[in-house]
Amino acid sequence: MLASLLVLHLLSTTGCVIKPANLKANSLMTPYVDKEVDLSWEVAMVNDTVVANGQVMRGYRIVARSDGEVTWDSGLVQSADSMGVRYGGLPVSRQRVVWQVTLYDRTGKKCNATTASSWFEYALLTPSDWDHAEWLARDLPQPVKNECALFNQAPAPYFLANLIFLSSVPSSVTMYATGLGYLKIWVNSVLITPYMDPPLTNYTRTVFYRAFDISQHVTVGDNLVKVELGNGWWNLLPLLFDGRLNLRDAMPQGVPMFKTVTYVDDEPAIPSTPGVWVAGSLQTSPTKMNNIYLGEVYDARAADLQRNNTWLPPHSTPHVVSQGVGELRVAPIRGVIEIETLHPKQISAHIYDTTVNHAGTCEYTLQGGFPGSTAQFIYGELLYPDGTLNPMTSVAGQIKSYNPAMPCQPDVAYQQDTVILNGKTVTFKSGYTWHGMRYIKANLSEGVELVKVTCYKLRTDLGEGMELNTSDPKLNLLRQTVKNTFDSNMMGGIQSDCPHRERFGYSGDPLASGEAAMSLFELNAWSKKRAIDFNEAQRQNGGFTETAPYVGIHDASLNGTAGPIGWATYQPVLLLWLYKYYGEVRVLNESYAATTRYIELLDASPSGIENGLGDWMPVEPTGTDFTGRGFQLMSYRAYANISGILGYHSVQTKYENKAAQLVQAINDKFLDPSGCYGNGPQTSPYHTEKLRAATFNCTQTGQAMGLFMQVTPEGRREAVLNNLVENIKKASYVPGTGQGPVKGGPGPHLLSGMFGIKWVLQVLSETGYEDLAYEVATTGSYPSVLWMRENEYSNATTIWESWFFSDNVYSHNHPMFGSFETWMQQSLVGFAPHPSARGMSRVLIRPRPPRAVESLSARIPTVRGPVGVSWQLSSSTSIFTLTVTIPPNMAAVVVLPGGITHDIGSGTYNFNSTLN
Repeated sequence: MLASLLVLHLLSTTGCVIKPANLKANSLMTPYVDKEVDLSWEVAMVNDTVVANGQVMRGYRIVARSDGEVTWDSGLVQSADSMGVRYGGLPVSRQRVVWQVTLYDRTGKKCNATTASSWFEYALLTPSDWDHAEWLARDLPQPVKNECALFNQAPAPYFLANLIFLSSVPSSVTMYATGLGYLKIWVNSVLITPYMDPPLTNYTRTVFYRAFDISQHVTVGDNLVKVELGNGWWNLLPLLFDGRLNLRDAMPQGVPMFKTVTYVDDEPAIPSTPGVWVAGSLQTSPTKMNNIYLGEVYDARAADLQRNNTWLPPHSTPHVVSQGVGELRVAPIRGVIEIETLHPKQISAHIYDTTVNHAGTCEYTLQGGFPGSTAQFIYGELLYPDGTLNPMTSVAGQIKSYNPAMPCQPDVAYQQDTVILNGKTVTFKSGYTWHGMRYIKANLSEGVELVKVTCYKLRTDLGEGMELNTSDPKLNLLRQTVKNTFDSNMMGGIQSDCPHRERFGYSGDPLASGEAAMSLFELNAWSKKRAIDFNEAQRQNGGFTETAPYVGIHDASLNGTAGPIGWATYQPVLLLWLYKYYGEVRVLNESYAATTRYIELLDASPSGIENGLGDWMPVEPTGTDFTGRGFQLMSYRAYANISGILGYHSVQTKYENKAAQLVQAINDKFLDPSGCYGNGPQTSPYHTEKLRAATFNCTQTGQAMGLFMQVTPEGRREAVLNNLVENIKKASYVPGTGQGPVKGGPGPHLLSGMFGIKWVLQVLSETGYEDLAYEVATTGSYPSVLWMRENEYSNATTIWESWFFSDNVYSHNHPMFGSFETWMQQSLVGFAPHPSARGMSRVLIRPRPPRAVESLSARIPTVRGPVGVSWQLSSSTSIFTLTVTIPPNMAAVVVLPGGITHDIGSGTYNFNSTLN
């Protein structure tokens, strides 16, 4: 193979050509912060269209000011680190700090002309800053004597306060507020809060609040503030999930309540105390019922009463409540926002099609009827063959019939909203829940007309990730399907399993597909929040929970109420991702004690190591004894890496040795002379007796796990790989289960579950089987994502929970199979953090082009700036042309097909090679 390297843009300049860009504090631009602040920035080119070769930052100086006074001057720091720089000034409540950074280039030259600035603002750092504000509620908490009574839900409480009379416009007005469950605030009728806020946490440990700059919403004179509270996760109904699980038993619960204080310039005002706020009457509360699973009931007649009688009785004095909530912390992530507007199409008398399965809310304009007429909207992912709505895959907790153990819950727990009309034109938009849906069924009282319906995709406000365009329509469709699925499941600070039936923050799903999410979104702040969630949910025995916050599920537990080993492994792996992708060290330090307790639990060899859930939802199951040891190995290696990063080198050595011993033990027990990993019986309660008793040899997941994790001895890799390839090539006409007779088509197919997908595709691409990886990823027959897109039952727009079609049990919007995105970024584009990287300090670019794809272009945002990768493959000459752009302050190892390697710094480079 011949290769040539052409270096572009060899700039010769006497001036400084680098500048700081995208300045952030605690991984966000212009945030409100707690006491500890880490600063970061990208190093960009002064001429944004050209990247000069080999540009690095050799030093920096940060100067921070508040009201013009210097609060911190770092002085010249001789360092190339542009992330995790701890702010050295004193933390002062409500102080806005404007900071600027000046860079020094590779020659040591000061880049005066390219200084950039940004700001962060301290929130409320001491209890006294809340100015005696209390938690206020309309009702005092009462012991629950009869859970059936909870279904007689009171309307959403609302509260009113007059902001102090303003004789002149103040320079700043900042409101600090939180609520449990969900909080809405209007200032002079302007809604200032995000959807479904604050984000979900373990409320006994941490409650988030936000700071709102409301200066633009106040006027001279009187200013009215209204607070309304939804139930959220804090006041759930006692629905019995799967016939047995009551979330109220595991999650902290209480009456809806709020806490707030507003600062007008430097003076506190309207703290949440009974003498300042009044509680509105139940009669004038329009939200008669709200539940995150069952939806809302909105009464437009009560809304009229509220508008017309704002300050008239009956009102009441709110109660001061204390329910053992945790520490108040300013929210470290952005809120939920609308990311796309959808215009549903009416496809029959009662059915509307939003055209894409998604998570969101809808706004309805209704008219006609008479006061008391109703409009009911039911949501679902599917239609029955006769064109009517099938909501059954998205009802809450598989509640689909009467349960005598909870006789007051609905027989079928539909997602729905109900509007009670007032005889006039009414507009309604749910705000205390989100619905997972594609289709809407509208049941309207006689004479009621649905004038307009507009729907909105909702998602946590995250920066967008990799932009990818390929010449291959099948790849583009696959990626859009993955993106639709993740967009639906990044709500309120967790990655959910699905946006409807459960909505839980499992840990196994992001272990399988977390790097896919990091490819699709900027997840630095979000990932730190998730690491802390799992630290706070950790069991006393050291095990990490299956979900965080903990909801009471501990299937195939590692020990006690801990989650299964494949799920518990997420915490140390996530910490390592935070270091490699984002350069984070502080959260590793903060989490190290929790990680150590988990590793010590593994050292005790609980039986749960070999009795977990394994490779979840495969076509071809793999024994949990084998996969369990693989997850243990992942945990040991991640812990060893983290220990080394933090300077605990003796611990690092100890667990590197333990990992090596475990590798030997895995091969001794599971690898046979023919190169097959012999996988023991399934022990998961979710598999049939037949599957639990069976032994599976040479499964795709088993073979790929050994190869991907570098378990397989060097001299045995070829045999193990050959067995993997043979299995894949024989996977033709695969019989399916689930709804209807399904039989796959000709050619190779992927049979793995959520973990094995990444392992199989990556191994194939890394070992010269790029075309086979492409073929199984893009086949249109069962089992595959593109078969989900087009089949005889339902044409999907998001990834299903099962490879087979289900019209009753399994979700049709599940990101756990989403690691196709990881394969696209790390194998097709060829981009990944180098094993030695901290925060993308060094990246690996090693494209593995399948012959079916003629071209590809990608732009990958990183903490050091955007990386560009594009390539073309000539079908006639097999000439492969690669163009790479590396930002300043980053190094890269480029590996061409065939193995020729180039070490490069910043710049734009062209490479040519010929494929064999």
